[in-house]
Order: sequence, then structure tokens, then C-alpha cells
Amino acid sequence: MQTNQTYDLLTQVQRIASGDESAFASLFYQFGPRLHSYLTGITKSETAEEELVQNTFIRLAASFPVDRNSKSFRLDLPGGQQ
Repeated sequence: MQTNQTYDLLTQVQRIASGDESAFASLFYQFGPRLHSYLTGITKSETAEEELVQNTFIRLAASFPVDRNSKSFRLDLPGGQQ
């Protein structure tokens, strides 16, 4: 990963940690398709792939520290359930 991309990703992660939902959606759209493609060769099941991608991002969101001073962070995965 190039330096600018690393910086952009770090900034994006910091925004997510502060409760920025649009930064999380951007991360999902940036990495979700790559993860989905990777899982295609492993699972051979579209349903399993979708569940694994969603679970990955749910766990990712849960791993961020909660900033009690920011607005609440509500996880809505595009095309999925909460």
C-alpha cells in the first residue's frame, strides 16, 4: 500500500472511531467487493460469502473504541441487515 493510501486509510479509520458513519460506508464499499471476491474461491456459496463479508464488517465496527462525546454510531451495512 502506498504512503498516501496508508494515510487515507488511517484518516478514514480515525473518522470511523469518532462515529463518522459515512467513513464506515466508504470503507465497506472500498474493501467489501475485494473481500467478497476473495471469499468466492473459498466458500463456493454466495450466501456464505455475503454473511462472511457482513460479519467481518460488523466485527470491525465493534472493535472501534466508543467515543462517548460523539454521536452514537449506528451500523447499517449497505444491502444487508444490522
